[in-house]
Amino acid sequence: MIQELLPQAERIAAVLKARGETISVAESSTAGLISAALLAVGGASAYFMGGAVVYTRASRTELLRVTEAEFAAMTGITPLLLLDEVVAHLDPSRRAALFGELAKLGAQVWMSGADPATFSEIGATGKIFDVDSGRITARG
Repeated sequence: MIQELLPQAERIAAVLKARGETISVAESSTAGLISAALLAVGGASAYFMGGAVVYTRASRTELLRVTEAEFAAMTGITPLLLLDEVVAHLDPSRRAALFGELAKLGAQVWMSGADPATFSEIGATGKIFDVDSGRITARG
């Protein structure tokens, strides 16, 4: 599994080094694989600040000092969901079902795809942007 993450970790490391930026990672069900991949790239001390694997509520409380009350108070935080080329693999009825379920989430959802027609069913529930030669423009 870590072999599959290494190409992405190398790209992330290169960007962080070039920008002089750092990263810290909190993981749960990934069990430290993201940290391991980032640390497998040479020169990790230049960009990797540290990480924690907090799989259970008890470990979150003990290791990160996030209490149950603090966790419960984290309401109102809008989740962000990134989906790349998902709709291209769905027929129109399944795309419509996906768009409907995503609208119910109350999350900010960003989807990318090469065929603008696959997003035509979004309608008023979302906005469509075109990206061309590094420029982002709102459609319509």
